[in-house]
Amino acid sequence: MSRGGGLRAMAGMKVMEGSYFRPLLEFTKKELMAYAIQSKIEWREDASNKKNIYTRNIWRNILIPGLIDKHPTLSKSVELLQRGFAVQVAEDRKLTHKLIPSTPKDFELNLNTVATLNSNQWIELLDQLQIPKALALSILELAKGVNGKKIIIKSKDSPYQAVWKNEQGWLFECNNKDTMAIPSFEIALTKSVPKAFNKNEIYLDPEKITGEISVRKWKHGDRIHPIGIHGSKLVSDILKDAKIPFHKREDVWIIEDEEKPISLLGHVIDRRALAFKSPCILLKFQLNLTK
Repeated sequence: MSRGGGLRAMAGMKVMEGSYFRPLLEFTKKELMAYAIQSKIEWREDASNKKNIYTRNIWRNILIPGLIDKHPTLSKSVELLQRGFAVQVAEDRKLTHKLIPSTPKDFELNLNTVATLNSNQWIELLDQLQIPKALALSILELAKGVNGKKIIIKSKDSPYQAVWKNEQGWLFECNNKDTMAIPSFEIALTKSVPKAFNKNEIYLDPEKITGEISVRKWKHGDRIHPIGIHGSKLVSDILKDAKIPFHKREDVWIIEDEEKPISLLGHVIDRRALAFKSPCILLKFQLNLTK
């Protein structure tokens, strides 16, 4: 309590917890020592337990004994409170467990859902995701930020790598997922130009290409001249209009020559290098997934 622990901290340790079994929790230190003496069991005591230079020993050797002298029933009162706390923690864990995927994957929590959780339930939810409790407040504060802002989860234990702010609330991004590797291409000369285009095949006029063609990840500020509209449009706006989740926008690629974009792969084709006559260059691409 002095360190600001939540309900779970005040509920104390569990007899059974994961691979741990603590069969002696219900016995006091005096009871254990009396049994050991009676049964002639030798034990080894840490010499530091008697040094009141540590906070834990100030509580054990000075504060708690003084409180018990004044209030002999204190231990029983604390045990009663702990049992109540343990019941509440179990209920909170059960409630928040329903909000989490059974196997780690990207998932969203909306503002209305999180608004129904109290602070202890929020901590229980993060604990089940193995997200450090030090991030509890900053993740909540993320809701006040702009869409696309994120917090990186630096934990080797958590299956989640980031929390994003989106239109609904929060998106928890799993760290074991497929991402887009560098696309693969096929290039050929063709003597025909189709009447309708698809986003995976690009027909280019060689006379409109400047220098070499290359591929890269898009970046903020990129503009492209899509087929069907006048002028140019920001790539970020194209992805926003297409309702591409923020955490997936990082995996979008651009094909460009040395002067301009040619295509935002899988989304739009720039009209400035587009072929309207043959012969022309046919560029086919395939987006590849990798872990």
